[in-house]
Amino acid sequence: MYTTMQKIWRGDLFPSSEEGAQQKKSLELCELIERHTKTLSQTLSKEEKETLEKLEDAFLEWISIDCEDAFIKGFSLGIKLSAEALTND
Repeated sequence: MYTTMQKIWRGDLFPSSEEGAQQKKSLELCELIERHTKTLSQTLSKEEKETLEKLEDAFLEWISIDCEDAFIKGFSLGIKLSAEALTND
C-alpha cells in the first residue's frame, strides 16, 4: 500500500499546478455565460425568463455543492499528507 506522498509522486494523485491558468479560464467562462444569458434573456417572454432564472439558481446551487465537496476532499488530502509526514521516518 502506497502512502499519499507516493501516490502523488507516481501520478495517482495530483494537485493542480495550473491554478492561475484555471482561474483565468474560469473568469473567461463566467463572462461568456453571463453574456449569453443576457442575450438569451432579451429574447424570452416573462414566463421563459422565470424558467431561465430557476435554471440559473439550480446551477448555482449545484456549483456551490460541488465546490464544497472539492474543498472537503482537498482538505482531507492535506490532513492525510500532514499525518503521514509526522508518522513516517
